[in-house]
This record gives sequence, C-alpha cells and structure tokens, in this order.
Amino acid sequence: MKIALPNQAAASLRRRRRSLLHMVKDAKRLLVRPCEGCTLVCICHGRQDCTECCTTDCLLVRQRLSIDGDRYPIEKGILPLVFEMASRQVYKPVWSCEGHEVLGGALKLPQVWFYSDPHHADLLAILAANSRSFSTQWTVAFMKASYPGLTWRLAPVDAGDGLSSLRQDATRLAGLVRTHLNKLIHDQIAALDRQQGAI
Repeated sequence: MKIALPNQAAASLRRRRRSLLHMVKDAKRLLVRPCEGCTLVCICHGRQDCTECCTTDCLLVRQRLSIDGDRYPIEKGILPLVFEMASRQVYKPVWSCEGHEVLGGALKLPQVWFYSDPHHADLLAILAANSRSFSTQWTVAFMKASYPGLTWRLAPVDAGDGLSSLRQDATRLAGLVRTHLNKLIHDQIAALDRQQGAI
C-alpha cells in the first residue's frame, strides 16, 4: 500500500493563517501592559489592567521593563522599540542595546533580542524590511532555540548613517509596530487565502 504524503506547502499555509487569525481574534487580549506585574492605576480609566495610558513617558518604564532595572534600565535610544514589542504578548524582549561607539570608531549596533514564534517574528521582519524611511536595512535573524522559546534578534544590517540615525530608525520601527502591525496581519491573511486557492 502506498500512503500519500500530505501537501506540506498547504499545511504550512494553514498553520500560518491560523496563527495570524489568532492575533486578529485576540488583538485586545494580546495587547498588554509592557511592564510585567504593573499594578499602577491608569489616569484615563482608573483601572489597574488598562493598557491605553501606558507610554514610554512613564517614570518607571525603563526600570520595570528590565529584569535588573536598578543597575541596567532599558536605554533611552531603544526604549520605544522595546516598549512596543513588550506591549504585545507575541513578542517577549529579553535583551536590548541602544548602540554604542566602541574602540577604533566601530559601532555596537542597536538591537533587541526577543522570544517569539516564527510566524510572529516574520511579521516584524516584514515591517522592518519594507520601510523606506530607515537609514539602513533592519532584519530579524534567528539566534537560538532555548527556554521558553525561539530567540530572535532585530537589528540593522550595518552602521548606516551613524548611531544617531540608527536610534531614530529604532524609534520609527516602534511606530510601525504600533500603527501598522494589525494592517500587515490582515494583508498577510488575504495573501495566504490567495495562495491557498492556487494550491
């Protein structure tokens, strides 16, 4: 007897579509307070679970987003990007750097390392790759598999126009996560539906 192998391409498209639909369905639930365990009462609704008032202007955000905020608060130049990623349950930042000049004039590039599944990391890569307003290209690269998930790095590919421009890029990318991620998800679902119809 010969058993037909499943169509791997179709199965992969279905998995990706399910993952994206989950993000659409649970969009409100997936938007969380970026600082884990935050119980501050918001000024807009007087609630401890509200996410609408959370901003990078909070006096505690740089310390609370870090696991060792007293010694290593999140640096200001990368804070908006870490904040926007941490505001979504599908991205869990684990390390970040705003970039620094090192000996010899070289640059340590701004970057965020984060846990995510491949479908959600891919969305971030698409946002980063499709912006024409950056000084250089930004990419998402797989780093390693570890507990509690796959580790990825979001970073520029080179020094571009210098450290100041790269930090501006990081802030622009944070804005794209905030304003364009949901539209990208819907666009991706529509594209997957077209691909499934072609298989």
